[in-house]
Amino acid sequence: MDYINRGDPENNPAISVSVGESSVYLQAKSLETASLICKFGSLQVYFDQVELSPDGAEVFVVCKAGSIELFVPRHWRVVNRASCMVGAIEVFNAKGETYENPPTLVLSGKVSFGALEVHRLKP
Repeated sequence: MDYINRGDPENNPAISVSVGESSVYLQAKSLETASLICKFGSLQVYFDQVELSPDGAEVFVVCKAGSIELFVPRHWRVVNRASCMVGAIEVFNAKGETYENPPTLVLSGKVSFGALEVHRLKP
């Protein structure tokens, strides 16, 4: 999926960092998509004040020679569909606790010469 701007910045945010560092705290009542682009930098995105849409949400990443860290609620199901070339994608505590009917966050896009990490927030 390529990022498509749906015109709703709260539930479909687009964040870009180039040669720098940024920490972003998202707030959404029904997140559908997010586009995260990081080139030669570092991006931290916190989802602790986010509710996913009933159909779940997709985070599209482009990470080139940088790092993206996502901090998500522990009860979310995270599905990795992003590709990686000379780098790493890691979802921490992926097989930890199980929850009934968890909201699903899908990761897509590409990591090149960088890293994408998903951390679980403690309740």
